This record gives sequence, C-alpha cells and structure tokens, in this order.
Amino acid sequence: FITIHHEILKQLNKIEWKGIILLYGLPGTGKTYYIRYLINELQQKNLIYFPSDIIRILSSSEFLQILKPYSHSIIIVDDAENLSKDHPDKALNNLFNLNHLSHQPIIAAFNAYSPQTFSHYKSSSIIQYLFDKLDIINTRILLKTLGSQRDNETIKQPMTLGEIYTQITLDTKTQNENTIESRKKLKTPDEMIQLLAEQELSLSDKDNCTLS
Repeated sequence: FITIHHEILKQLNKIEWKGIILLYGLPGTGKTYYIRYLINELQQKNLIYFPSDIIRILSSSEFLQILKPYSHSIIIVDDAENLSKDHPDKALNNLFNLNHLSHQPIIAAFNAYSPQTFSHYKSSSIIQYLFDKLDIINTRILLKTLGSQRDNETIKQPMTLGEIYTQITLDTKTQNENTIESRKKLKTPDEMIQLLAEQELSLSDKDNCTLS
C-alpha cells in the first residue's frame, strides 16, 4: 500500500500526467477515506468532485464547459460504476472517454469490479488498487492498536475498515473515562487510513495493485 500510495502522489504531482487512478473495493474498505487523505496531501492542486449521477446526465459539451475554467485540476468521481446506470459494465469505458475528452487526471472509486488489464490503453496512464477487507490477524492488530478491548478470539472473520471503526465506536460506549481519553489519539476515520498506511497492515498488495 505504501508503494502504490507514493506512486499515486508522484504521478498526480506531475503537471504532464493526465492518467486515471482506479480504486476498487466493497463499501467500507477505505476508498473514500483514502481519497480524503489524498486531498490533504495534494493541497497545492485544484481538485473537482463530480457525483457520478451528475456526470451521467451531462452531455460531453456540457461537461467540458464546466471544466473549462479548471483545466489544470484533478477530477474525482465516487461511485463511478453509476456512470452507466443501465449498463454498469460500460462505466469504465465511459470513464476513459471522460479522461480522453478532458485531458485531465481522474481519480475514480468503484464499489464493484477488480483491477483489470487494459491492453488498448497506455499502461503508464493507469494506476489501479483493490481495497479489501483486512484478514483476521491484521484486523486484530488494528483493533488493538486503536484501543479496542475486544477479545482477539472473538474476531473470526476479515473486517473492513468501516466495520473496525464501528467496533471502536461501540467500544467507547462501554469503556471507562481513561480508555476513552486514550482513544483521542485517533479521532477520525481518515486517521485510520494514515495509520494503516504507516504500519503497512494491508496484505497481498502485489495482488491488489498495479503500478505503471
């Protein structure tokens, strides 16, 4: 995850890079949190957030007209599978068409699909990453790091970051004041992403991402 994160930052900080970053994963696995983290890391850049349902109803000319004053911005699209409401499998093609028309970098998050091979596109213009559930061992490690009092033996299946954050929230309702005070070290879900990156808790990164 650290490797892919640094590659994303490196490319997005290049003026000449106009590629696409595709983030895949089930809801709660950290895609949107990571995008928020990226926004903080790219404070010198202009970023434009487009809801996918808005893009879907715009014509190409309308879309380009909106982008015209922001020609050096990075476009962010969440729930990108909705770019094609009736044909979700065409959402990726629609995204590449937007990239071709705008000539601007795009960060897109999908709640479906998985990293793919795009033989008909220039490989250096595509970065992909799959956000998955943490396995049991790393789920236990992260919960303990965040101050959870839950017994490790009760954790018997992988969990998403969203599920882990929910568990921590529930824990605070039953812990005493001292434990709650210690939890202030981690105040928001965004910080979970940073902690996860710093400790490199995510496994199988070689299977989850592709670097250009």
